[in-house]
Amino acid sequence: MNKSNKVRSVFNKLFKIEPNIPLHKNIVFWLPIVFFVTPALVLSFPTWCFCWPNPEAYEAILATQAFPVFIASLAIPFTVAINRFHSSSQRAESNRLAQQNMTFNQYFEHRNHFYKHVETMLLREPL
Repeated sequence: MNKSNKVRSVFNKLFKIEPNIPLHKNIVFWLPIVFFVTPALVLSFPTWCFCWPNPEAYEAILATQAFPVFIASLAIPFTVAINRFHSSSQRAESNRLAQQNMTFNQYFEHRNHFYKHVETMLLREPL
């Protein structure tokens, strides 16, 4: 396996949405959260205060936390989009299984009707 196939394999594994497993167990769901929330926490760390701030400091806290909160909030649209892709793939899988089940049931229903028809043909009295 050459290097480009290895890279493609890792890329497909990371960004593939599996409909058969829960959303929170898909790696791609956690990527935007890690990608956006981690830098936001790092940027906001210098202004963390594990105390009750003075009311005069609220404006300064809001001013210094605005950019990290904005960065962290960018994870929301990406995780929502991934959620919609996951639910769409689950719906496609559900539709495929329903179609397969319907085909299976129709075959046996048709078979039973055919046997009933043959049975009525055999039970008729000849003219």
